Amino acid sequence: MELFGVGIPEAGMILVILLLVVGPNRFPQVAREAGKWYRIARAYADEVMTDVRGAIDELEQEVGEPAGDLRSIRDIGSEIRSIGTETRNVASSTPPPASDSTDDSTRADGTR
Repeated sequence: MELFGVGIPEAGMILVILLLVVGPNRFPQVAREAGKWYRIARAYADEVMTDVRGAIDELEQEVGEPAGDLRSIRDIGSEIRSIGTETRNVASSTPPPASDSTDDSTRADGTR
């Protein structure tokens, strides 16, 4: 468990230094006061994290809706591309219409 990057070993070292600085007589009082401030800081940090998570969830929801629209547009584009590919494949595989060589009719301008 860490608060502001201070883990259990660091907190223990701080307590030992505090004991040496304030002495054994005032240590319990200072430790209680430090514990009180630690709880206040922890509650504040938890509240801030809750607010940040709520804001992130809100943003993800707002961004997620247009992303869904973009996905559906992308799907439509993929469908159109596949239809175009199928059309080209069918068009290239169909033989051109055979010309009828027995037809001797000519156009009015003299061409066949």
